[in-house]
Order: sequence, then C-alpha cells, then structure tokens
Amino acid sequence: MKPSRNIMAITLAGLLSACGDPTVIDMMKDTHIDGCDTATVGEMLISYFPNTNWTAYQGDTETSFTIYGEGKIVYVGIDQLAKLEFSYDSESGETTFLGGTFNGQDQPMTILNALIGNMCEDAS
Repeated sequence: MKPSRNIMAITLAGLLSACGDPTVIDMMKDTHIDGCDTATVGEMLISYFPNTNWTAYQGDTETSFTIYGEGKIVYVGIDQLAKLEFSYDSESGETTFLGGTFNGQDQPMTILNALIGNMCEDAS
C-alpha cells in the first residue's frame, strides 16, 4: 500500500469508529427515572411520541446536561406539542425529570407526573 492510501485507510477507520460512539442523548435514553424502574426514558417517550425529537445542552459541569424530548399528544381533546425536560449526569448515569410544557406553556408537576406515570405504564 502506498503511504497516501495508508493515511486514507487509517483516517477512514477512525471516522467509522467515531460514528459508533453513543451520544449523550443515547446514553440518557437508556436510563431510568424515579418511579419507573420497568422502562427506560427512551422507551417511555417512544411509547407516547413515536417520532420523538431530542435535544441536549451542556449543563454547568462537563458531565451535566439538560435534555429535552418533544412530541405530539392529545390533551383535553386538543393536539399539543409536549416538551419534557430532563437533567442527565453522564458520570453517574442519573436522570431526573424536571418538568415540561404543552404548546410552550409550563404545566403543573401534577399533570406532568401523571403523564410520566402513563408513559411508564404503556412502555412496560
């Protein structure tokens, strides 16, 4: 093999292996939250939002993140865009449910906890 081909092969191998690394969202989706030991966060959200949109933002430390899962639900007979907020620490692997909005409006934790409970039940 010529030197330039060796470099290309090494570079390609490096790129392919990097593509296989899980993202912080992938890691968080495999965790459980308090009150739902029977389903992962990812399974819970997919049970309600088959086309979940995920976004992650760096938190105050290198290992802390705020992650949002967003999808459409019907609430009180009206289509709503639900956005649920989680904190995730990649070092400890802990995920905490923080709250959420329906169509951009903050929702009381009683409603959101009921939703999370239903998601857990459906995904289990």
